[in-house]
Amino acid sequence: MPRIGNAKLGAAAIFVAVAASIALGLWNRGVARTRLPLAVLNIVLLATLVPVAVHLSHRAQPEVATRVFIQTEPVPGLAYNGAPVDNIYPYSRDGRLLHDVLLYTGSGAPLDVPGAAIDPQRRVLRTTSGKQVLNAYPIRYFDPGTGQVAHPGAAPKVQIPRIATPPLPVAK
Repeated sequence: MPRIGNAKLGAAAIFVAVAASIALGLWNRGVARTRLPLAVLNIVLLATLVPVAVHLSHRAQPEVATRVFIQTEPVPGLAYNGAPVDNIYPYSRDGRLLHDVLLYTGSGAPLDVPGAAIDPQRRVLRTTSGKQVLNAYPIRYFDPGTGQVAHPGAAPKVQIPRIATPPLPVAK
């Protein structure tokens, strides 16, 4: 729809042009055929072509909004910054590696590493009733075919900070 001021005026201009065309065609049929009315009409149409061409050349292109969605699949189980965690090494405040530390979430759910339970080489703690405890860290593995953990104190090299805060009292 051409805009001459606004869309309503453009629609009115089209309506007037159609009505004038029909009237001119009907008038031209009854009047002796001369070339003058057609020449005048061609000049008028040529004059109206200029604003239409300017309008079409300056017409705003529709704005295409581009949205980029980055969707990542959540890492199943225990993760840190999106990377899966396969073990945790807890240390005491004095820098001693702790063994068989049971970890839980804030809601009380055991903090387990998925898939590690099915590893036959994993040393799994058990309750007195025989149920597996899979939230004990660090996870240790038996040497193949021995049932023994050769290096229970093995851990990644870490720099333990010196702690200045007094320890919390422990209820007994």
